[in-house]
Amino acid sequence: MDVTSVTATGAVARPVQVSVNTAAAAYARADKPGMVRGSDTVEVSAEARAAAKASRARRSEDAPVRLDLVTRVRDEIQQGTYVTLPKMDQAIRELTPELVGV
Repeated sequence: MDVTSVTATGAVARPVQVSVNTAAAAYARADKPGMVRGSDTVEVSAEARAAAKASRARRSEDAPVRLDLVTRVRDEIQQGTYVTLPKMDQAIRELTPELVGV
């Protein structure tokens, strides 16, 4: 099976070869009803592993972790003060065009 990876920006990357052997396919080849041979496996090519590693490296370079922000948000979530009406209103305004297809 060929799988085409999609970046976070939506740009399509080169196709990546992924081999998938499923238990269902093994069942279809079984000699007797109820007999299952094999197991589910996924093989990822060296090219796909290299692309994933490069993508992780790019993300970490482009967006360094802001520990002060992470700590503040974590504390607000634990205290139950992170979700507020103004934040909900903003989220609804931003998501509505996507939901109604505008």
